Amino acid sequence: MQPAIKQFTNGKKLDSELCKLLRDIINSSIVDKGYSSIAISGGQTPLNLYKLLSKEKIDWTKVFISIVDERCVTDEENSNMRNIKESFNFSEDNHPQLFGHLYKIKKDKATLIGKRIRAPLPFDFVLLGMGEDGHIASIFPNQEDTSLLLSSDCDHEILLVKTNDLFKRRVTFTLPAITNTKLIILILKGRSKIEALQRAINYDIEDINMMPVRALFLQDNILIRIFQSNEK
Repeated sequence: MQPAIKQFTNGKKLDSELCKLLRDIINSSIVDKGYSSIAISGGQTPLNLYKLLSKEKIDWTKVFISIVDERCVTDEENSNMRNIKESFNFSEDNHPQLFGHLYKIKKDKATLIGKRIRAPLPFDFVLLGMGEDGHIASIFPNQEDTSLLLSSDCDHEILLVKTNDLFKRRVTFTLPAITNTKLIILILKGRSKIEALQRAINYDIEDINMMPVRALFLQDNILIRIFQSNEK
């Protein structure tokens, strides 16, 4: 499905408008069914957005938040969970059920413990970033597990993967898990990422293993909205 793209002059304006949209989706879901279940990404791009969202009037006790992917690290400083928690800074009396990924590391070997999504499905939205190489979540181009992660027939929701990134082991949602939602929102900040996305949309690179983000646009019946700005 072709995405709906909204362009902003800078990242602050993007975050401000997207924050209001996410607030409205979460609150509407709480009214409709008594809770909201969302999935969000780590990395630096969405952290300011999370700070803004934490200040909105939301009953977070009725929200389930799942983390799309995580770095397998022994120090919390580099974990997506820690950065997300610090950005939201939830109060003790108004905090969500926050689902990170369960793994253990022993002698530099990572082992996945939790292999299923623990939050209610489908998600109300899945919030993703994208790397300049076209990776989404921790699904990187041309890696050992890329084809499996992007297969619509994959019966895994969560997998532990090897990457060529600085963090060699990661845990990530697979494509079937990412697409178990009503809405996918993609955030891009920076001209190089926008140009990479345009190549994916224009099918300049047809092989989804070389440009994983392309797999999103091959899905039917899922609304995809892109919020992008040339400036970070």
